[in-house]
Amino acid sequence: MFFLRKSKGQAWIQDGILALFIVITTVILFFVGYTNLQKEDINTFEAVYNKNAIVSEYLMLEGTPIDWNESNVLRIGIINSDNSINSTKLDVFYNMTINDYESVRSNLKTPYDFLVFFTDKNETLLNLTNGFFIGKTGFNNTNIVDKDLQILAKTKRYVIRKTYDGPDLYKEIISMNVYSWR
Repeated sequence: MFFLRKSKGQAWIQDGILALFIVITTVILFFVGYTNLQKEDINTFEAVYNKNAIVSEYLMLEGTPIDWNESNVLRIGIINSDNSINSTKLDVFYNMTINDYESVRSNLKTPYDFLVFFTDKNETLLNLTNGFFIGKTGFNNTNIVDKDLQILAKTKRYVIRKTYDGPDLYKEIISMNVYSWR
């Protein structure tokens, strides 16, 4: 009778250890998987945000070559050497996004869709081209939040806008808003 109790207890201990091992392994795998999913989301946002910052940096340069146009552009930039907007380059950039958006996106070295627009100090939209928005067609600053986007990143840069009233030159600091999403 003593042997029977001993063998039953040993079998129960082995079953208990196996069950405990399975539970602990399951919990560890769950937390490792969950943590990896969280890191992936953060890295994806960081990737979109970083590319968005790079797009805005490119636009804050003169571009390559300095006197670029639609046929010879190597890198798009819309700013003059005095940090003011070059309206000619801005118009060409606008027209390029309408004619061949994918080519412009490739030139800006971003896999994400983008939208660029300008606002004054009161956050009023400025029409500096033939349209208020440059980038992905069908998007604007208000409907972008209504779209089914996974990740949205925004960068705001300040630029100088020159306007002339007769012979008088006026300078105004305005915001260039760049959105990227996936």
